Amino acid sequence: MYAPDVGYSKSQMVPCTLSTSAHKICLMLGISLNALHVQLNGDIIRRLDPYEHPLVLQNEYLAGLGYNDIVRIQEEGTKEDLGYLIRFYAGERFNNIVLLHE
Repeated sequence: MYAPDVGYSKSQMVPCTLSTSAHKICLMLGISLNALHVQLNGDIIRRLDPYEHPLVLQNEYLAGLGYNDIVRIQEEGTKEDLGYLIRFYAGERFNNIVLLHE
């Protein structure tokens, strides 16, 4: 998770499983229940619905890139440079970032 008000320099690893919802992550971080966002390929950022599962989104994204071995997906999911492809933001303050509100 990245804090939107400090840019890309500060991140926090949040332990979760495939069944961990955005709602639960927000509770763990002590943030508003609608303050979790995802960004793919450095494109538009969208707010996650409380019932969405960020780790599932990440794994599906990696599978879409051609990773089909679950062990390899897990390995890629822990790499720091994955943040250039898929990035999760925790918080409500976005400066100079386009948001997609669904």
